[in-house]
Amino acid sequence: MDDPAGAALDAAVYAVAVTAVATLLGGVAALLAGGGWIPVKVTLFLVGFALFGYASIAMWRAASPDPDEGLSARGHREPTPFESALARAVPAADGVVPHDDRLSPSVKLFVASLLVLGVSLAMETVFGVR
Repeated sequence: MDDPAGAALDAAVYAVAVTAVATLLGGVAALLAGGGWIPVKVTLFLVGFALFGYASIAMWRAASPDPDEGLSARGHREPTPFESALARAVPAADGVVPHDDRLSPSVKLFVASLLVLGVSLAMETVFGVR
């Protein structure tokens, strides 16, 4: 990887975008459930837990059966639809690092799941949403 800082920034932008989408989903759930922050927190927890499981399985399945080849977190690939939409929404984030040097979507999704779960935890422990 030529630019690990750029790849980390790309993963951070991806994680923040996924967290924002999950928070918006929680806001819609809160409106449908009658308001309050509890549905937002619960939605973030459930989405974060689901993303954690999905990303873990996706990374596990991406592991190479050849021990000499090892696990590659990056490689030549086309951007996912979410990455393309994010590149259109935040144009500066797209030029940070070439697609070949970016972390795989499963790794970025795993990082995003940790951020989503962290926001849910912070809502409960720091902000007192119970």
